Amino acid sequence: DVLADLPAGLELLDQLSGLYAERALAELGAFPQAGIWQTLADLQQTLPLADHADPRLQRLLEIGVAAGALEEGGEKFRALHPLSRALPAELLARACKEHPELSGQLELLSRCGAELAGVLRGEVDPLSLLFPDGSLATAENLYRDSPFARVYGGMAAAVARKFAEERLAAEKLAGKVSSGLRILEIGAGTGGTTAFLLPALAGHPFRYDFTDLSAGL
Repeated sequence: DVLADLPAGLELLDQLSGLYAERALAELGAFPQAGIWQTLADLQQTLPLADHADPRLQRLLEIGVAAGALEEGGEKFRALHPLSRALPAELLARACKEHPELSGQLELLSRCGAELAGVLRGEVDPLSLLFPDGSLATAENLYRDSPFARVYGGMAAAVARKFAEERLAAEKLAGKVSSGLRILEIGAGTGGTTAFLLPALAGHPFRYDFTDLSAGL
């Protein structure tokens, strides 16, 4: 079962996300004293953000609350303890050892998590974290080899295969020459879903087009 060990792995991912969010807030200088309430607007005005309306700050606060580092009251937030700047190296190593099936998620989380403050300050290009030196390796792992990709890709392949078989059978029954399938995938990215669908369509006439916002992808 591809998903059998996922709950434990996802719990570790959540813990790591909370620690990286706490580190980013600490590096930005948020909540220098525990227990003092601040609104999102307060933080947007005082923190060294490249874009003071950056929605990622709100998301960091939400993750901090879920992780137990922050408390939310109305529209205000406060730190429940002095925020740590430490990298969660020990927990990351444990997660990598116990859940190799989540290697793509863990690699991307560690790479991006360590640089979150720099991204919000405008000092680090987020695309360089997602695609270091233009490499698609991590993204391809995430969208092709991860448990989620394998389950959803397998489901998509099964649907495509069944549709192709039923379409061909109906055309034969009607005495028609197959015109073939025409498939359009919008936002194909690294081709993770495509990689599942093409083998499933083998033996059936088809044309497959896909688009993506990025010419590089």
